[in-house]
Amino acid sequence: MESLRKRTIQYVHRLKKGTLFSVGQLAEKLGVNNSRVYTVLSRMVQEKDPLIIRASHGLYQKPERSRWVGIVPPKPELVVQHWARKHQCKVRLAVEALLVKWQLTTQHQMQRLMETTGPSTTLNINGVQVHMRHRSEGAFVLHGTAAGEVVAVLMALGKRNVTQKVLHTLKRRLPDPEIQLIVQTPQVPLWIRQVLHSPGDTG
Repeated sequence: MESLRKRTIQYVHRLKKGTLFSVGQLAEKLGVNNSRVYTVLSRMVQEKDPLIIRASHGLYQKPERSRWVGIVPPKPELVVQHWARKHQCKVRLAVEALLVKWQLTTQHQMQRLMETTGPSTTLNINGVQVHMRHRSEGAFVLHGTAAGEVVAVLMALGKRNVTQKVLHTLKRRLPDPEIQLIVQTPQVPLWIRQVLHSPGDTG
């Protein structure tokens, strides 16, 4: 076990500060089973001046350090991105958060909500719970773009609730090229392409 600990320390020393790694990744790298690596890592995080910290279940980080606060906790968004890569899925802010981001509501959510094409789950990240809610692949049209966020918002609101005020708010913040991207994407529901293409009444 001491030999495995030394090899683990050598591995961590080669990492950049802030790098996340999973039990499975390290076990594969060192050619041992997960349980042995988990035991070593669990002991290391309990040391007085730990070389690594636990970021989430089965996930660890070589932390960044600040002279003011000491060890800097892992950023939840980085842990979520790592989780998404592991599950090979898409992740974005939940619609509730997108409504706030696009200034369509001021009702901030108390919970941290994300939507994903992966499995629904809750990630406990340094004491912060991030709830991952499954959505179908079709809900992620134009994923990773501002246009995609607007499409998600409009789909969530539904045609009857998309007023001229809503459209004005969105168009004021969405660049014309992004609007054209929505209008020209066949996977976007027809009514959304129509209301963004036309300045007329949404019906």
